[in-house]
Amino acid sequence: MDFIVKLPQSVIQGVQLPNDSILVVVDRRSKMAHFIPTQETVTAEGTAKLVFNYVICKHGVPETVVSDRGPQFRSRFWKTILELIGSKPSLSTAYHPQTDGQTERTNQCLETYLRLYSNYDQDNWASILPQAEFAYNNSFHSSIGMSPHMACTGDDMNMASLTTAPPKPPMWDNPEATRIKERIAQVQSHLQKYLELSQGRYKKQADAHRREEIDFQVGDEVLVSTRNIRTTRASKKLES
Repeated sequence: MDFIVKLPQSVIQGVQLPNDSILVVVDRRSKMAHFIPTQETVTAEGTAKLVFNYVICKHGVPETVVSDRGPQFRSRFWKTILELIGSKPSLSTAYHPQTDGQTERTNQCLETYLRLYSNYDQDNWASILPQAEFAYNNSFHSSIGMSPHMACTGDDMNMASLTTAPPKPPMWDNPEATRIKERIAQVQSHLQKYLELSQGRYKKQADAHRREEIDFQVGDEVLVSTRNIRTTRASKKLES
């Protein structure tokens, strides 16, 4: 799981507190994703409530929870609550977000969707998250050979009626209803194409950077990059 933060404020109808962040949760096996609107200031307690309401209540308790090193996930409360429910916390390696590469790729897909379908003021993204989640979970994922919904339920959600004309015209003509259906079909088609492109691109990049695993032994000397290591020396430029 990971946060997408520093988004324009977006209010959901009936909810007073504006959202400026999204908690993204992706299942490692099925690739099922949940996009949860929230605030960047959400606490560890608040994050735990979101995970319980949106994830655990639908799918049960996860064996392991992989997350970044945000303050919510490093707190004593978060570690304790996971221990109590029987989940093992796993933090991504510092300065290496690719440890949770699966969520990072989902974030990229979601951000592309929001850029395309948010309004001019960019304040409606929270209200269109459910549609993004619906389209994402019902799109074919090459890594598992099926959609996340199929992987979780054993059945594909009925999508044919969204992309084909009805057998007979509706009794009443309603342009707004037609527009909504066309929009859903458009989103579904776009996300499917983007998923195929991003999955192919990621595989190509991963293959290019893949190398044989090195088995280090105790006492071996290794070179360590100091790019992200802070020291008390006067100038980083003069460090060897």
